[in-house]
Amino acid sequence: IAPVNEQLDMSALFGLLKKAIPTILGSQGPFCSSACSDLFGSVMYSTIELLYVFLDLNRHALGYPPQYLERMPKLAMPASALVGMQDSMSCICGQHWDWTGFLDMAQGVVAWAMSSSTFSLKSLWDSVKGIVPKIMGPTGFCAGTCTSAINQVVGLFTEIAFHAVAPTYIGLINKNDPPDASKIIPPTALMGALSTSAKNMGNCLCGNIDWSGFVSLTDPLISFLDPITSGSRQFTFDTATITVLTTTAKNYITYFLSSTGLCGSSCVQVADPLLSVESVIIGYANEISKTYGKVLYETPQVTSVARTMRQSGMAVNVEEMLYIPTTPGAVSTLTVWNAMKDCACAGSAGLDWDTLFNKVAAALDYLRVSSPETIVNAIFAIIKDLVPFVFSAKGMCGNKCSTAIMTGIRYVLDP
Repeated sequence: IAPVNEQLDMSALFGLLKKAIPTILGSQGPFCSSACSDLFGSVMYSTIELLYVFLDLNRHALGYPPQYLERMPKLAMPASALVGMQDSMSCICGQHWDWTGFLDMAQGVVAWAMSSSTFSLKSLWDSVKGIVPKIMGPTGFCAGTCTSAINQVVGLFTEIAFHAVAPTYIGLINKNDPPDASKIIPPTALMGALSTSAKNMGNCLCGNIDWSGFVSLTDPLISFLDPITSGSRQFTFDTATITVLTTTAKNYITYFLSSTGLCGSSCVQVADPLLSVESVIIGYANEISKTYGKVLYETPQVTSVARTMRQSGMAVNVEEMLYIPTTPGAVSTLTVWNAMKDCACAGSAGLDWDTLFNKVAAALDYLRVSSPETIVNAIFAIIKDLVPFVFSAKGMCGNKCSTAIMTGIRYVLDP
């Protein structure tokens, strides 16, 4: 690749990688033939399983009393973990990967880092902005078995968090009187909701969001900041600056609240499974509070806050503060969430973001040229301009947004 005492030839190195990686990870390669892929998936599974066994056998080394160890959940690999590991290998070995394209991008970043004598934000941005759309596109993680593998891995780490990390941490807080570790395990309904939410998140990131469109929104801001970061122009808070900043903010918000952003069908459903089991979550939270509350409210930080509140004349019962009422109200959290989604994702029937940001830009420009003597008058002029818009049909009083506001008020005031 490079003769002795000479600089590494990056073109030759990346040329070699472009040949080697597709071969190694190809269908006839040493890792990705059908038999080898399953084998390495099983090896990954067995490695994590051995780690589980090691942790389970060596918990006594952490100094827990025997009665706590008896109540601590036994560590065991989830039944779906093997499928997840094999799906992960199938993802890595997928023939959809454009390794040449990824390496071309990496080579561009390396070339920029090695050749740039002066920092250029625009050059850096041009070399990296294609990476996220590439990774989250049909030649990256969003094809083949990769989406399924990501969901499986998220589920696996959720399982590990509740069965291994949380009980261990709770026990370390108070070794003298550790609570019942088995109570940390969530109900089956909650674990199922977490799994469904994770799958919806995968579908959202890979099915709804237009990553190329998202990245392109940053181009005008980079072009504006480039001469400032290179030192050829100073930053000034003038009309042009206000226009760029407010336009960029508006573009981001309107993008994310569109069907190619967070308002796509899969994205808006990410929280739905969890909110649909609200009563289960509240019951679980109260059980955790009752079981582990003493451990938490006897920590120095909580004790100090409670003491300060009592000294100010407030009646403080930390146990009661941690309790969440279980009586269902007239309005559920899911109802509020759906109303908020309807308002935020209403498009042309919702908030008029163009008008709002034009008014914000005008207000900032007005404040910029105001003197200390006229600042109060400027603020009142801005309020007189903004308030009628906020309480108009194109503001918060449109049909969907007014419904969301009233639903939220009922939710807060419901006894």
